[in-house]
Amino acid sequence: MTLSLHASLFLLSPILGVTEPALYERQKALVRKGLLPRATGSGRGNNGPVFNKRNVSLLMATVVISDSLAEIRDEDESTIEQFADDIAESMGRDGRESAVTYGLCSGSCATGPSIIVERTLHPMAIYEVAQLLKAGT
Repeated sequence: MTLSLHASLFLLSPILGVTEPALYERQKALVRKGLLPRATGSGRGNNGPVFNKRNVSLLMATVVISDSLAEIRDEDESTIEQFADDIAESMGRDGRESAVTYGLCSGSCATGPSIIVERTLHPMAIYEVAQLLKAGT
C-alpha cells in the first residue's frame, strides 16, 4: 500500500522544522491550488496526494518560499513548481552537498537596486527526505 503524504507528515515535520498541523495546512492549500491531486473519495485509500518526490518537493517549496500561506499568491504557483523541481533534482543527486536557495526580490529587480531575500533549504534536510523516499517509508 502506498503511503499518503498526510501520513508521512510526522516524518517530515522534524526534518523541516515545521509542525505537522502547519504542514497539513500547506498540503491542503496545494490541493486547493491544483498543485497536488484531490482525494477522489473518503477514508483509507482515498487517492489523495501520495508520498513521492514531486509531492514532497512541492510541500518543501512552500515551507521555504513563505512563512505564511496567506503570502502565497496565485501568481506564485509557477515559482513554487519551479522551486519544487529544483528540490526534486537535488534529491536525485547526493543531497548532502547541494543546498537549494530561493531568491526573492523586494521591489523590482530589473530596475535597479533592491533588497533580495534568500532562503535556503538545508542540504541535510534534502538528503534526509531523499533517504525517506528511497526507503519507501
